[in-house]
Amino acid sequence: MTAYDTSRFLIYGASGFTGTLTARRAVEWGMRPVLGGRDERAVGALAAELGLESRIAPLTDPGALDGMLEEIDVLLNCVGPPTLVPPLVEAALRTRTHYLDIAGDCEYVYSLDRQAEAAQVVLCPMAGYDLVPNDVLATRLQELLPDATHIDIGVLAGGASQGSAETVLVLLRDKGTQVREDGLLRRVPFGSRRVTFNGPDGPHRAYLFPFPDPYTLWRSTGIPNIAAHVSSPDLSAATVAVTRWLESRLANRNLFRLARWAARRRPAVNRTGESADQRSLVWARVRNRRGEAVEGWIETPPGYGSTAALALLCARRLLTGNIPAGARTPASLVDVDAVLDLPGFRGSENLAGPARVVGGVERSGRRG
Repeated sequence: MTAYDTSRFLIYGASGFTGTLTARRAVEWGMRPVLGGRDERAVGALAAELGLESRIAPLTDPGALDGMLEEIDVLLNCVGPPTLVPPLVEAALRTRTHYLDIAGDCEYVYSLDRQAEAAQVVLCPMAGYDLVPNDVLATRLQELLPDATHIDIGVLAGGASQGSAETVLVLLRDKGTQVREDGLLRRVPFGSRRVTFNGPDGPHRAYLFPFPDPYTLWRSTGIPNIAAHVSSPDLSAATVAVTRWLESRLANRNLFRLARWAARRRPAVNRTGESADQRSLVWARVRNRRGEAVEGWIETPPGYGSTAALALLCARRLLTGNIPAGARTPASLVDVDAVLDLPGFRGSENLAGPARVVGGVERSGRRG
C-alpha cells in the first residue's frame, strides 16, 4: 500500500499515444490517476476502461484548467509540442499544483523559478526518456569526477515517431541546435559535431542534436561545456545535410508547414518510432581540464515505454513531498539508483553508488 494518495495525480493528454501508455502503466503500478485532456470522448473511454476519473479542459480556457486541477497535487503533461506547455504551467502556478511534462520548453519553465518558489510548487520539464537518464547519469559521473568541465551526451535511438519529428522541427525553428561553451549558450549547425561512443553492444557514431541538455545539465551540474548527440537509423550524412539546410529556413512559414506535413506523413509502421524488442541507450562522458575522463551508460527498454516509467517515477516522488519548491531538473527528484531499479533498466558498473540509508534500510547502487 502506498504512503501517498495517487488519486490526487492527473495525467493530461491521456488519450494520446504516450499519455495512454502512461495511464496504463500507472494502473499496473497500483496508482489511480485522474485522466485529463481535450477530447472528452477519447479520454472518457480510456477512463471507463481503466476504472478512473476523467476531467476535460481545453488549453484555451484558464477557468476550466483551474477547475480540472482542483484537489490535484501533481500534474503530468503528456501533450506536445512545447508550444502547448504555457497554459498548463500557468494553471499549475495559479492552483499551486506540482507540474511535470515529457516534452516541455526547458528555457521557459526555468525562467519561472521565482514564481514556482512563491507558489510553493515544483516545475520539472522533460521528465521522460528524453532527459531523465541523461540528467541522473551526468550527475553521477560528476560525483566520480568532481572537477569535470565538459560533458558529452550520446543517445542511441530508433527512428523518430511522427510526434517526435514534429517536436524536433519546432525546436529547430525556435532555438536551433545549441551547445554550451564556457557557461554560455551558442547556436551551431545541426550535426556539425560528431562523437563515437561505446555501449554494451559496441561503438555508435552520433551527430550533434537539439536536445535540451545544454539547459538542463547546466542547471543540474554547473558544468560549463555541454553538447548532446544522437545516433539513429534515420540519420546519415545525407539526412544531416538536408536537415542542416532546412534548419536555417524553417522561419519561412510555408516551408515549416510543408516540413510539418511531411513529418505527419511518416509511414504508419513508424508512428511510434520503435519496435517491441528495441532498446535505447544513453551514454555520457565527463572530463576535466587535465584530460581525465569518466564515462558510463544507461540502457533502457523502448523509449516510449521508458518515458511512461520515468515520468511516473518522478510523479511518485513529488507525491511523497519534501522536494524544495522551484523550477527543477529530474535529477533533483530522482537519482541514478532509482532509475536503475526500474524493470528493464541497467547501467555500466561504475554507476554503482556508495551505500546509503533510504527509509531506514541500507542500500547501494544497482550494477548492470
